[in-house]
Amino acid sequence: MVYNSDANGTIEGEKEQTIEHGSSTSSVTATANTGYKFVKWSDGKTDNPRTDANVIADISVTAEFAKITYKVVYNSDANGTIEGDEEQTIEYGSSTSSVTAKAKDGYKFVKWSDGNTDNPRTDVNVMADITVTAEFAKEEEKKVEESFLDLRPSELLTPNGDRFNAEWTIDKLKGKPNMVRIFDKTGVLVYQKKDYMLDEERFKGFAKDSKEFGDGEELPIGIYFYFIELETGYKKKGFLYIIK
Repeated sequence: MVYNSDANGTIEGEKEQTIEHGSSTSSVTATANTGYKFVKWSDGKTDNPRTDANVIADISVTAEFAKITYKVVYNSDANGTIEGDEEQTIEYGSSTSSVTAKAKDGYKFVKWSDGNTDNPRTDVNVMADITVTAEFAKEEEKKVEESFLDLRPSELLTPNGDRFNAEWTIDKLKGKPNMVRIFDKTGVLVYQKKDYMLDEERFKGFAKDSKEFGDGEELPIGIYFYFIELETGYKKKGFLYIIK
């Protein structure tokens, strides 16, 4: 009686046994190497451990093993899709191919159902079946304070020395990061200021950061157009008259 093993496992017990006619062998066990599993003996038997009873002929068999594989499944909830191979068969200790959770319009990827936040995602050293679902959440809409929606900057600037309408003041910009730009009627930038109203500087009818006018140069009377943009992305535009 001879019990052999292929290269992916070993035999525990007495590999070679001399048995009297009609007797039974002692038990042997086919033990797989790491990353492999026992499949069958070369004579088709799947008993493991194995004992042969009522032996009436010589027996020589080999334990056969196969690489362990795992099933990895990447799902998505209703608010997104999976790019890449959603179902993969992975050998023990190997890595998956990369997949990416893609959010639908108006949604954003949050995490996988196992808590992993990698995106794209690759699972390495796989040693068990994996089934996970990509989870998405609705993107928050940018909200604008109601107090800003009715922003109405003054439409008149009169830098004539009487101190009335001498500077362009927009109180509702205070404390709100912003960018202010003023253009003349031909579209030439005549003044710009980041974070207007967050310091003492005010527009008083003089150019600043303009390619056509020098800083501090007095602007001619006429109509001008302003563009205000908050850091949140909200935009406001209108017109302004300079008269004297």
